[in-house]
Amino acid sequence: PDGEIWQEILGKIEKKLNPQIFDSWFRYIEFERVEGNTLFLRASAVNRDWVQRFYFDLLKESLGDYQITWNILEMEEAA
Repeated sequence: PDGEIWQEILGKIEKKLNPQIFDSWFRYIEFERVEGNTLFLRASAVNRDWVQRFYFDLLKESLGDYQITWNILEMEEAA
């Protein structure tokens, strides 16, 4: 249910980017949870920062139909 929202959003994003860019920056962002009207995602710090810096508008546009915001949490590095 909630995770399906992220899969639908990923589908929209994938249609707008070439496969290499999508695979590099979006493929490994993981669904964490939905809390209220915020979608929480998880990604490495580099991935999170890159997506927020260069794909902010695309992510915002893709989330628009759901009237939710997002927060990308940093994945804990494996020890």
